[in-house]
Amino acid sequence: MTGRMEVVGRVSGRRRWSDAEKLEILAEAFRPEVRVYDVIARREVSSSLIYTWRKQLREGKLARAERWLGLSEQARGFDKWVAVG
Repeated sequence: MTGRMEVVGRVSGRRRWSDAEKLEILAEAFRPEVRVYDVIARREVSSSLIYTWRKQLREGKLARAERWLGLSEQARGFDKWVAVG
């Protein structure tokens, strides 16, 4: 039997995310009335990465986070969910 098969899947392999991209995704994922699940699906990011990045942000391990938090409109309310465990 011969036929045609189409494979549809997620991005394979490891992706590299810049700190700016991580902060942007975090801000999007934890906005009020936004479901983290929806952001994960749209951005093709695993849920474990979202929460790892949030932990890194709390611990000050994301470069430029303080500057970004001070300048970005996306950062409004950001400090509230960063503190949530």
